[in-house]
Amino acid sequence: EPRADNEEGMVVEQESKTDAAPADALPAPNSLQTLEDEIAAAAQAISQKPEPTREKKPASKTAAAKSYLKSPTPPPVKKQPARKSIKKDVPAAKKPKAKQPAAKTKTAAKPKAAKTTAAAKKEVSVRGGNVLTYEGKPQEAFPYGGDWPQGWIQRCFARQTGDTKGREDRYWYTPQLEHKLRSLKEVQRFIKAVGECNGDEKAAKKIFKSMVV
Repeated sequence: EPRADNEEGMVVEQESKTDAAPADALPAPNSLQTLEDEIAAAAQAISQKPEPTREKKPASKTAAAKSYLKSPTPPPVKKQPARKSIKKDVPAAKKPKAKQPAAKTKTAAKPKAAKTTAAAKKEVSVRGGNVLTYEGKPQEAFPYGGDWPQGWIQRCFARQTGDTKGREDRYWYTPQLEHKLRSLKEVQRFIKAVGECNGDEKAAKKIFKSMVV
């Protein structure tokens, strides 16, 4: 191409000359080749060196304990069902027979006594063992007609000793105090005295003997 005659063309040519490096500053081609050969040889020597062997350390006690703890747990043991005990029927022991008492000789039958209350038992003990033959509502008719008032009791005793053995004594007892009266006349006097004392047996007991029937 034709060179520029102006100043700009001159400046460009000078800059291109200054940018080019001198020939003495670049390395020789032989020296670069030798450097590359040395680097390759060193790399090959490093790659061919054997790796140092590491000695295995014996397992510590803690490692053995950990391996024991990590061991799988044994399977659960199945419980066998309990065997049912079979009860055998054991014959009951025979009880010895009790000895029967000897038969008593029969004696003469005594007169049957009526069921005695506490008051009747006291009366029997006072009268020397006479037998109570009756206890209950008076058997005779009420002296003033009608039925006996509620609470009156009659007791009959049979004598067991003396010349009058077998004779029966009859007594009448008032409802509240169970005061003993020896005859129907006394019963009439007592009933009349109770009427005058407004039903008070204690007051009637003091005056009934003086009553006229």
